[in-house]
Amino acid sequence: MDIRSVINGENQDLKVTGVDGSTSICLQSESEYEFKAIKEGYQMNSITYSTKSNTGQQTTLEMYLEKSNSSVLKGVVKSELSQKPIPGVQVTLENQKDKTTQTVVTGQDGGYEFEVKPGADHKLTAQKDKYATNNEVISKVGKNPTQYQNVQGMYGEGDIFKLNNIYYDLDKFFIRPDAARELERTVLPLLKKYPDMKIEIRSHTDARSGDSYNMQLSENRARAVVNYLTQRGIDASRLVSNGYGESEPANECVDGVQCSEKQHQENRRTEFRILAVK
Repeated sequence: MDIRSVINGENQDLKVTGVDGSTSICLQSESEYEFKAIKEGYQMNSITYSTKSNTGQQTTLEMYLEKSNSSVLKGVVKSELSQKPIPGVQVTLENQKDKTTQTVVTGQDGGYEFEVKPGADHKLTAQKDKYATNNEVISKVGKNPTQYQNVQGMYGEGDIFKLNNIYYDLDKFFIRPDAARELERTVLPLLKKYPDMKIEIRSHTDARSGDSYNMQLSENRARAVVNYLTQRGIDASRLVSNGYGESEPANECVDGVQCSEKQHQENRRTEFRILAVK
């Protein structure tokens, strides 16, 4: 059985009980606690406890679980950029049949748990300031109790993502077929899922040729990506293009350094940075 402690409304570490169903937790002073007991095939239960009037003595709390046909949804919210858990995310589960909701705020482990009733779809929403709100649908849950695992990725303002296959031929700025496939696979779906997201297209060159030439070439490359996206229905007001020339190399291949064509290719790249989200 898992025990989730909640301090002042925010999830804390998830603990697993021993074979005797017990666990121990060190409590903070002057705090309001809620302890949630979670086990597949049982109805989730919780108990509250305050340390505001506690004098530091050891306390034993007991919770009892009853059999249930509800399932358990265990999830974690992570950054799409770093893949690290995100604390302080408000996660809400709404039953689309009876419109009841459950809400938690993630702690350092980014984790959350919900009891999911059978026979209904559920909407899962993750929200945090400066991050794009992520909505997902948990399809209709069956009658047999089970445990669902879920990972929600969130995009934050300022995140910079490298587009692994957005490369260019030497001295060229047209969108190659491999680049087009990458845009169709990653950027277009992202901009369609988050219609309020604004991004900067950042293009770079290798160190060959002069600085001013490379700056102009990179600006042309960035605009080529913006044109490709707008031709496929993305509003131009959501897109900013900037060229950085050879000023931000991805490796050690700067002026005067002998490098392979593969290394130069790594610098002829495009990234996107998230400017604004809702």
